[in-house]
Amino acid sequence: MTQYFELPPAGPNPPYGPGDYAGCCVAVCADFITAYTGEVIANLSALGQSMGQRHRNVDPSCRHGIAPTAWCGYCIFLECYARGIPVAYQSLSWQAIVQLATAGKYVAMSGLYGHIGYVSPSSYSSTIPARGRSDTFTGAHEFALTGVQSSHFRVLDPDFGNYRGTPPYSLLEPAQVESFWASLDYPVTYATRAPGGAAPSHRAIVTRNTSLWNPATKRWVYNGPNAIKKGTVLTVGGHATMQGGKSCVPVRGPDPYVGYFVPVVNVRIQ
Repeated sequence: MTQYFELPPAGPNPPYGPGDYAGCCVAVCADFITAYTGEVIANLSALGQSMGQRHRNVDPSCRHGIAPTAWCGYCIFLECYARGIPVAYQSLSWQAIVQLATAGKYVAMSGLYGHIGYVSPSSYSSTIPARGRSDTFTGAHEFALTGVQSSHFRVLDPDFGNYRGTPPYSLLEPAQVESFWASLDYPVTYATRAPGGAAPSHRAIVTRNTSLWNPATKRWVYNGPNAIKKGTVLTVGGHATMQGGKSCVPVRGPDPYVGYFVPVVNVRIQ
């Protein structure tokens, strides 16, 4: 399953959202995480470090996540799998990829960006989808198919702006996407179900002493000397929401913490 191909960082075209931008694979991974768990990744650099480390743990000869920065579809798979996202990683036929996208199951794929036609930045907006790339970069690239709309593939493409920015997504002709995929014909990371339904649970390590939000009393509990200690293992799940002025995820275990919320910044997903 180990792959040795490299994907370079994306070009310096804003906006990429908060956090240090790391590369197209990292942004695509963040899209998977948000779509399937509701967690919004605030620090792409930290996500990239985690993805690279997971790949290096499997293959010590791999240099992904280490300068010169590079990641791959397998990095995406390992990170998503570790977070409980229903994903697989393998070589697929084009027909199988079309079936996945038609069913609304996310597919992360690699290809040479030059196979996507160039369009002017003035041809799209924050509400009008792009019909191609406006980046001059033509090398190895990663983007995510998220569905089919009006006989076109709906694509989240981080390299030129529709990663949390303008446009909202791209609508690309099937022939272009097939040409892009066939240019490298690498294995793909794909979700085995569409987003929605019950959010998965995750094992999370408390990274600093933390309080928990009680949604019933609308108060922070486990304060001061009673704080949940660094190193405590929690089970978390569901969508990240604002609770008590902080981005939090629900705690699903163990007792007596079930039903409270823990700040996202105070836990590390395993």
